[in-house]
Amino acid sequence: MQRNSDSPDRWWIDADQINNDTIGVYSGGQQRVLRIAAALLGEQPVDLYQDVPGLDREHLDLVLASIAHAGGSHDHSGDLQPDPEGKWNLNGVRHGFRRLPSLYPWPEDGRHA
Repeated sequence: MQRNSDSPDRWWIDADQINNDTIGVYSGGQQRVLRIAAALLGEQPVDLYQDVPGLDREHLDLVLASIAHAGGSHDHSGDLQPDPEGKWNLNGVRHGFRRLPSLYPWPEDGRHA
């Protein structure tokens, strides 16, 4: 993991660098999160059966948000919504879809469940 020089409170992961030799210095929970992150980035297989049960609440919170984000739930839209007057058509134009919130949003301000 590397600290973002433009935004010191943010980090980035080079998934190519995640392997047993490079993550051995981290705690068991941190190693699990890194292996899951590498799998979500498409770089490595992960054994969810082995990695998920050992996560504490803080790390599980981050993994759930990561999976929801990787699945695109933050970009999903709901059913077609009528205009404020309850009409579906106004001058031949159909009204839009409402944007749905993420199924599992990122923890705010670095706080975790």
